[in-house]
Amino acid sequence: MVISADEKNLIRSSWFTVYSGDRFQVGVDVFTNFFKAYPAYVDLFPSLKGVSNPAGSTQLRGHAIRVITGINYFVDALDEDKSIVDEMLNNMARSHKPRGLTREHFAQFAPVLFDSVGVSGAARDAWTKYYNKIADGLFEKMAKL
Repeated sequence: MVISADEKNLIRSSWFTVYSGDRFQVGVDVFTNFFKAYPAYVDLFPSLKGVSNPAGSTQLRGHAIRVITGINYFVDALDEDKSIVDEMLNNMARSHKPRGLTREHFAQFAPVLFDSVGVSGAARDAWTKYYNKIADGLFEKMAKL
């Protein structure tokens, strides 16, 4: 699946708006919204098990920082060779496979992410295409571990 130059520009420009603001609070908001939509998923995050108020916890903020930074890495890598992105996906696969995350989890996360950061229209279409490409690559790598 090829991401066109126009789609890359839509992804970059919409992400710039998110990443240039209070990006880590946005990450907390994304996960807070995700856990409101899927309360049982808190248990998929070992650092959040038993945390009485995940939304206000240092554990969630720490995870949100890692995720938002990780998304930024993939935005930065839009023009990188496939081998570079594959290496990024290998690292991601090694950290996600032990947690038992599924394609369904990632599919459910995407609309919450896009709604939380305010991505819509053609930018959302471009993001969805890229997100699915990343998720497909991730699960391909996880299957080989």
